[in-house]
This record gives sequence, structure tokens and C-alpha cells, in this order.
Amino acid sequence: MDKLFLRRLILVSIILTFLSCEGCEAFRKKFVRKKQAEEDTVGQVILEPQEYPEVVHDNAELYKNSYTLCKAWYSDLLDSLKDEGSYKKQLQCFNEVLKNLSEMRNLLKEEKQQELDVCISDISKNKEQLMNSRLKNSILPQLKSNLARVEKTIRTKFNYNKIKESIR
Repeated sequence: MDKLFLRRLILVSIILTFLSCEGCEAFRKKFVRKKQAEEDTVGQVILEPQEYPEVVHDNAELYKNSYTLCKAWYSDLLDSLKDEGSYKKQLQCFNEVLKNLSEMRNLLKEEKQQELDVCISDISKNKEQLMNSRLKNSILPQLKSNLARVEKTIRTKFNYNKIKESIR
């Protein structure tokens, strides 16, 4: 019976300890949610919109940017023409290359525009060939070699250092 009495005594002392702690202000303070302070709506600052002047780029800078983007998208295009490349990525690269080449074309004088038109038409033909082909993997090596040839032409003839006199 000593063991049973000892167990009951321990249980009663634990219950009494818990009840005595519950009445303590510090214990209650830990578990009571504090009221949130009200926000002052009067103190809000309203800023007036500021108009910034429009940045004007010269044609040489625009040509450099378009040429750089064209080179980057062209290298992505050649990488995506590997057997593992996705068709969607290939079309996106084709579209971006053509877009950047047309921006470059708009910045050139008439005679250089005609030279660049030849490259643009070659790339467009290769894009159409890729889109219309049923066996895409069989034409990829030919497309890659054609596009590498056009890329070499673009890099040699339409580099900014060689063409800066022909920019409008």
C-alpha cells in the first residue's frame, strides 16, 4: 500500500502545482494574446508621380545591342539544333534571330539592307524547312551547316566595326 499511497501523493502534488501556477500573472501573461495597436491612417504620405525624361539611344548603340542579341540567339539556335533540342526552343530561337536581324536591317542604309535581306531570307527558308519537315532529325545536320554558313556571313559582313559607316 505504500506504493499506491506514494503514487497518489505525487499525482495530487502535481495537480496542486499546476493549479497554483495557473493563477500566477506571469504564467497567464505568456498565453494571453496582446491587442494589436491601431494604425494611424492620418500619417500616410502620398507621393506625387515623377516623370522621368525618355532615354534616347543613338542608332549605333541600338545596332550594337541588336547585333549582340542576334549573336547570342544564333548560338542558342545552333545548340538547339542538336538531336536532343526541343522543337519549341528551336522555333523561339528562329523567331528571336529574325526579330533582331530585322531591327538591325532597319538601322542600315539601303545597300546594306539588301545584303542583310539575303541572310534573313536564308534563315526564313531554313525555318520553313524545319517546320514543314516530317523527319526533323534527318534534316538537322543540313540545317545546322546552312545556318552556320549564314552566321559566318553575318559575323564577317555585319560586324559593327565593319559596318559603322553604313548605319543611318
